[in-house]
Amino acid sequence: MIEQILQEIRNYYIVDGGWASKVDADGLIVNDAGIYMPGAYVWVVGSVINDGVYKVIGIEGNKLTVDGSLQAEMIERRYRVYLLGIPKAVLDLAEEIMAYNDKNASGVKSESLGDYSVSYGGSAEDGSWVSVFKKRLAPYRKAYLNLPTHVRW
Repeated sequence: MIEQILQEIRNYYIVDGGWASKVDADGLIVNDAGIYMPGAYVWVVGSVINDGVYKVIGIEGNKLTVDGSLQAEMIERRYRVYLLGIPKAVLDLAEEIMAYNDKNASGVKSESLGDYSVSYGGSAEDGSWVSVFKKRLAPYRKAYLNLPTHVRW
C-alpha cells in the first residue's frame, strides 16, 4: 500500500541510494549495507521482477532482508536500491488508508431489485482511498515525479 501512496503523491522521499548486485529469495545483496537500516524503506529499481518498495527488517553483512517476498533473479546485473526517508505522517496516513480499505473492501457500488436500481458513487468522489484522502495527502504531493535521470521509465 505504501508504494501506491508514494506513486499517488509522486514523492518517494529518496535520501540515498546504492547498488545491489544480486536479488535472491533471501534478500538483496548490496554494495554498501551501511547506508540502510532496519525499519527503513527501500525502493528497488531496475530489477526484472522485484521492482517495488520494501521495508528493511534485517541486515547481515551485505544482505538486506525485506518484509516482502522476493523472487530470485538469476541475471547478474546492477539494481538501484534507494533508501527512503518517508515522514511518519505519511506512514500514519498509510495505516489509516489500509484500515479504510479493509473496512470498505466489500462496498456495494450498485444494486437492483426488480425494476428499481440505484448506484452509489460514480462521481469524482467515488469512495476510493484516493478520493477520501486527497486533501490529507495534498501537502505531501509533488507537482511531478522528480527522479534521477537513470531511474526514469
